[in-house]
Amino acid sequence: APAPVPAPLPGSCAVPTGATKVQCQTGVWDCANSKFSSVLADALAEPNPPAADTQCACFNGGYTNPKKMTWLLALASIFGLLMAFGIGANDAANSWGTTVGSGALGLRLAMLIGGVMELAGAMSIGYGVAKTIKGVASITEPTCFACGYCDSEMGQYSVAMFSALIGASVFLMICSVTWMPVSTTHSIVGAALGATWVSTSWSCLNWKIDGGLGGIVLSWVISPLVSGFLGAMGYLITKYLILKPKLGGNARTNALWGVPILYGLQTWIIIFMILLKFPTTKKTWPYSQMIWASAICGVVVTLASIPLAIKVIKPRLPSVVAEEAENIKNHGALKADPDAPKESGIGAWFRREFALTKPGGAAYGDANAARAGTDPEKAKAATSDKGPLGTRAEVLTASVEMGPEEVYTEEELDGVFCFRYLLVFVAALESFAHGSNDTGNATGAFSAVLQSYQEGLNACSKPETPVWVMAVAGIFVAIGMNTLGYRVVQTIGTSLTDINYHRGWAVEFGSTFTVVIATILSMPVSTTHCQVGAVVAVGLCAF
Repeated sequence: APAPVPAPLPGSCAVPTGATKVQCQTGVWDCANSKFSSVLADALAEPNPPAADTQCACFNGGYTNPKKMTWLLALASIFGLLMAFGIGANDAANSWGTTVGSGALGLRLAMLIGGVMELAGAMSIGYGVAKTIKGVASITEPTCFACGYCDSEMGQYSVAMFSALIGASVFLMICSVTWMPVSTTHSIVGAALGATWVSTSWSCLNWKIDGGLGGIVLSWVISPLVSGFLGAMGYLITKYLILKPKLGGNARTNALWGVPILYGLQTWIIIFMILLKFPTTKKTWPYSQMIWASAICGVVVTLASIPLAIKVIKPRLPSVVAEEAENIKNHGALKADPDAPKESGIGAWFRREFALTKPGGAAYGDANAARAGTDPEKAKAATSDKGPLGTRAEVLTASVEMGPEEVYTEEELDGVFCFRYLLVFVAALESFAHGSNDTGNATGAFSAVLQSYQEGLNACSKPETPVWVMAVAGIFVAIGMNTLGYRVVQTIGTSLTDINYHRGWAVEFGSTFTVVIATILSMPVSTTHCQVGAVVAVGLCAF
């Protein structure tokens, strides 16, 4: 075993063999830094080693060693969890705004599924290298945080990242309570920008377009426009190919065969985005391999969704349900008993939320009344003396939420209804992708504090996020979704424009496709901005 190295005396440090000890100043290595040892070895291998690579000085102690700042780690843990909670309350709800707003799924079940998918994404492919906080200079810059140098400011860096967590988490909580959708990515970037500026200097901010603040500023304008354009194109193409076909066929048949293709297309987009961000594949797989792997998954899902269209969607089409209801009423086969006990239990609740109860009969009457909500006219129609099933027109319109400007035939209502389960499928996949990526907005700054505490003055590499950190953060994201997430869901899903199943799918298509394009171009974008841009554009196209 090697002989133990004696501890340096106060005010002194061990100088590696071959190094020259000098007075500490900006740009001079710390003699005890591990990176300096490798730099020194490379320099000594040259015939004329550069003086800068062989000179070192003792750490001047200008800032406290992060290893001694246990109190900071404890406080950073609290605000990191608050940040994760805010991500769930605000950003994670983006995926489900259109799903809940269109009536495709109830709010409670949507938040439960979303929380599970967020946690699964965070734990499966979210761990590893923490999300880089763009726009802030590298910690190894000698004139900034000077990691590895004798005047290291890693203690200051830890405090700056902790301050960023405070600013971003408090801001997210304020926005979530006030029903305001914001970007969690831009929240943590802005907080880190302010903390870096105050703790170092303006020159330590990176304003480049590629990987800096310039690209983030451009994304404020570009991403909503691109997302809106793609969402509008998806809406118009499917409208005139499926719902109001210009190339032949009828809306009902076109939707039953076209929606499985859209299942495959959306799977291709999501899987491709996941492969782009997965720590292993993004470094080793070329784009062509990712495209082929995603395409194979898309084909498999397309084939698997054909039985879904035939066995699940077709028997529950509005026209089929209305026909059953009308036959039952006309033949007197059903006498609704308002005092009859309803089916109870978790299984029954799931079936009702997914509209998987047996079509027709009193079960559909319950759904019709539930969709009436607080609207006096709808409530009056749902509880009129026509019975719990209502008229044929009421049964048809109760199954698909429509704006006052929309006029659909029965076939077209069936076509819109076919997008219902597709919308839920897309939202679940998007939550998984979001959990794998944007949970890093909370864990990135915390991991920097944690690694600085563990490694002290030698923490000069990218922070590694352990899987247990991602798991805890994912749990708090899920809690945030299921407590305050409903506020942003309502803002995006109902307050901006009327949403039905078809419009909701177009919004999700536009926003997810935009994120894929931005990932390929290494351009930071906000899922919130993409969602809002798509909602507005699709809403305008529908008028």
